Amino acid sequence: MTNSDNAQAPEQPPTPSPEIRPMEPNKRIIRANGVDLCVQTFGDRADPPILLIMGGASSMDWWEDGFCERLMAGSRFVIRYDHRDTGRSVSYEPGAAPYSLRDLAEDAVGLLDAFGLESASIAHVRTTKTLGDRRDGARDRILVGTYTQHGRRLYTPPPRRAVF
Repeated sequence: MTNSDNAQAPEQPPTPSPEIRPMEPNKRIIRANGVDLCVQTFGDRADPPILLIMGGASSMDWWEDGFCERLMAGSRFVIRYDHRDTGRSVSYEPGAAPYSLRDLAEDAVGLLDAFGLESASIAHVRTTKTLGDRRDGARDRILVGTYTQHGRRLYTPPPRRAVF
């Protein structure tokens, strides 16, 4: 059989980060959904987990340490991470990202699997609700500054009780 024009080019490997930075406490790289994601945890793994997802190509650091520590003090195992192409997670050549929003949702599920968690509370900011819908392993969802598919902001009623 001969090579044809219909043959698909092999997927390009991710570009390694040009700078090496020391990891902060409780930060590590975890392989989830076939990619390397930078993850930081707070608290005891035996506590009920909450997965914090920051949208809009923002680093996990937008979830401030003090906020994560307050959740931890409220007996929560807190997991925050950098999406692909963000922070210390896998990155690709600009404009050549070989992934979709569905893949980002699969990454979140892959992180839960990597920690051996069947479910977790999921809090996400500025993401579509697709990231919380991939697997109904969400104990509950906390949507912050989330927009609909058509760019209209969803109404978020005031909380009825404090989370921490």
